[in-house]
Amino acid sequence: MTPVKRQKNQALSEDLGDNDPAGIGRKPKYAKVYVKNDDAGQPETVVLPIQGYGLWGTIYGFLTLESDMNTIKGISFYEHKETPGLGARIEEPEWRAKWSGIESYDENGNVATGVTKAGNPKENWVDGISGATLTSRGVSNMIQFWLGEQGYKPYLDTLREKSGQTVEGADTQANQSKPAAQPKTELAAKLPVANGKEA
Repeated sequence: MTPVKRQKNQALSEDLGDNDPAGIGRKPKYAKVYVKNDDAGQPETVVLPIQGYGLWGTIYGFLTLESDMNTIKGISFYEHKETPGLGARIEEPEWRAKWSGIESYDENGNVATGVTKAGNPKENWVDGISGATLTSRGVSNMIQFWLGEQGYKPYLDTLREKSGQTVEGADTQANQSKPAAQPKTELAAKLPVANGKEA
């Protein structure tokens, strides 16, 4: 079943009601998260599917986090209905590159990034696209939703804890003698979004 069909299926999704900053209506109870582990079995890269409403429709993409599960490695979009030359600029490599190195969370574990209004720079945020205010706002809402408590934050917190990390990326007492959980090249792990508990 595709993520869109799973989201529309009431048994496999939950209605967000008025608490829906990403404008998606329903949130799937399960999402496929991609985790690439290093040779020691520790997360090296985490790829999160994301979606949210832009100007003309839902924007679908992926947000990639580095091994600390805080620093953004990259963002990409594979489907949207945004206006060519304006909102569709979210696909441009120059704009996507602005996300690299941004920290997702502050020292208290709160989402600490998003998209600012064009021309109003803010530390750790990406400058919006001039002429595409609603698309920029949609991407910002999407990022904040999926990195927040309703999205992947509980899962990322659990994954960080299991790998002996904190939001700041500091080692806490990682057990380095653990056998590798997955081969280095295996990327897929089916995990629920809700409550950050593994299926």
